[in-house]
Amino acid sequence: MTEQIKTFRFPLALIGLLQGFVYFGVSEYTSSNPQTNAILASAVVFAAMGGTILQLIWSEGKSKSRYLLSVLPSLIFALAALWTWWQLPESKGAFRGDSFRLGTFNTATIISLYVLLPYIQTYEEEGKLSFSYEKLFRHGWNNFFIISVALFFMCAFWGLMVLWGGLFKMIGIEFFWKAFTSKYFNLVFLPAAFGFGLALGRQNEKIINTLRNIALTLFKYLTPIVALISILFIASLPFTGLQPLWDTKQASALLLCLVILAILFVNAVFQDGSLERPYPVPVQRLLDIMLFFLPIFTVITLYSIYLRISQYGYTPERVYVLVFAILTGLYGTGYAFAVYRRTAIWIDKIRHVNIGMSFIVVLIAFLLHTPIMDPFTISANNQFNRLINGVADAANFDYEALKFKLGRKGYEKLLSLAEEKDHPQFEAIKKGVEKAKKAEYYPYRGSKPDKEVKREDMKIYPSGIKVPEELIEAINTDIPTWQKEQCTKKDCLLLSIDLDGDDIEEFVFIPGYTSSSFLFDRGVEGWEMTGTLNIVDGPSSSCCMADLIKSLEYGDVQIVENEYKDLKIGQSHFEVSKKRKKSKKK
Repeated sequence: MTEQIKTFRFPLALIGLLQGFVYFGVSEYTSSNPQTNAILASAVVFAAMGGTILQLIWSEGKSKSRYLLSVLPSLIFALAALWTWWQLPESKGAFRGDSFRLGTFNTATIISLYVLLPYIQTYEEEGKLSFSYEKLFRHGWNNFFIISVALFFMCAFWGLMVLWGGLFKMIGIEFFWKAFTSKYFNLVFLPAAFGFGLALGRQNEKIINTLRNIALTLFKYLTPIVALISILFIASLPFTGLQPLWDTKQASALLLCLVILAILFVNAVFQDGSLERPYPVPVQRLLDIMLFFLPIFTVITLYSIYLRISQYGYTPERVYVLVFAILTGLYGTGYAFAVYRRTAIWIDKIRHVNIGMSFIVVLIAFLLHTPIMDPFTISANNQFNRLINGVADAANFDYEALKFKLGRKGYEKLLSLAEEKDHPQFEAIKKGVEKAKKAEYYPYRGSKPDKEVKREDMKIYPSGIKVPEELIEAINTDIPTWQKEQCTKKDCLLLSIDLDGDDIEEFVFIPGYTSSSFLFDRGVEGWEMTGTLNIVDGPSSSCCMADLIKSLEYGDVQIVENEYKDLKIGQSHFEVSKKRKKSKKK
């Protein structure tokens, strides 16, 4: 077997090289058009998933099913990638938030690939849809260490190439440094190195088995500790109640971590189910009690999520956490049932639970990135309905979240709100929609309400100048809350001055404790923030606000022409930012 594997190091590296050419080609054709990028992203997912499957099932013998097994799952997830990337806005789109999908999609794809691989490998070996749990177990754990070996080899290879380039760069030969640190080299040749590393991992099966056995042994001795923690925690709840859990605002995450660790460690102990009794009877009973308690953890987690959703509604994050909790709850319920239906082999029934749940996990991971179970659509509809049905108050509703956190679907619902003229709070809704449409970023809210700056909160120069009400609204829309809060004690300044030489005054808003100020100008749609002014010489406003006020009182205000003009090379625009002069020590 080893000799046979040695002969296909080259094919596995070649597959990686072909993947690299796809990655490089995609990087060259990436554009600001989300539809174009969606097609390119689907090509990357197809190449990455299909190539990895092919590398892990490759053998010297002829196999008609090998390529089909690589293409089918890759094509399905490539279609999901096409839809996911299609939701993204253009680079200067009117909404944001959909980029969150990319992280969840990549995670879902990696998990799905890892879950499906043992079934694909077993089918390729046996040629039938009858999966041996022993082989599924072996492939499932071995793949982790084979991929780890490949990643280690790829990183070591890259490190050597950088060292090679760095050594020659020191003596004036920069060719190797430029070549080995270029995008072309990293995207094309590193996947080839990864493929070669996969062949090395598959070749050294004894080493992989040893690593697996070491990991399983460590987990075996840690599992009783997890069981003890779980039992003591549940036993403490009647005395402490659930309120301390809610106060942490991390109850769901911590409980899910505990359940996942319990599931992982129990599988490490159960292995392929060949051991009738992995522990002495007292320890085994301790684990049985923990498995009986797993559904209780799920109930507490679901209740914690329910409290957040009932109070604030759905968000994509809460949808993902809810789905994750339900999946772990199904695992926990199945494991508790396996303890109840005791056989000669300890919790033997978890074989069926693991196989059934593996397909459910892959299906849910796929559906979450399709219109069927899209968390953004679910969240946007829920938030819209909460406001329309009177569950949420229009004056305190988070309109900006529809635009900045719920992506395309959220923005569509934001625009729909402006059409709800029959709503009893329509005026408040209309004002909130208009404010959200003008906002350029999400105003993160703390425990205190968003600070509203008024004319009397600022020192205005020249004194007596008329400040448009629309400018005040623009300041409240565009300035971060933490900077507006500085205006409570009149620590903010507002200066009227013509900075662009068009004989029309602009306004500069200067917060009390920052070296950055904000320029407001009248545009086509009214007043808006058009830029920032940063101190490049002299003391910052955060330490010398009194000096600024004194200078403004005396009219010591000048417009300084730029010493250096801007530079444009192709589509790249460069602005000169002069270094702050250092005061000489006497």
